[in-house]
Amino acid sequence: MTFRKLEADPKVREGAVLKFWEERQVFERSVKEREGRPRFVFYEGPPTANGRPHFAHLLARVYKDLFPRYKTMRGYYASLGSSL
Repeated sequence: MTFRKLEADPKVREGAVLKFWEERQVFERSVKEREGRPRFVFYEGPPTANGRPHFAHLLARVYKDLFPRYKTMRGYYASLGSSL
C-alpha cells in the first residue's frame, strides 16, 4: 500500500475517500463479513422535529453513529432500527 499526502480541501478529500470505498466495496464487505455473527440492533427513537435544534439533537445523532459503529468493530452484525 502506498501512502500519499492527504488533500487539504475537504470536498476533494471526501470525494477521494468515497471513491476508495466504492472501488473496494468496503461497506459491502464489512456487512458481508459479519453475516451470521451475533446481532446488535439499535432502535432509533422518534424524529427530532420538535423545535429548534439543541444539544439533545446532536447527542442523539452521536449515539446513533457511535454505538452501531462500536459494536460492528467488536464483530457484531449491527443494524439500525430493524430486527429482521
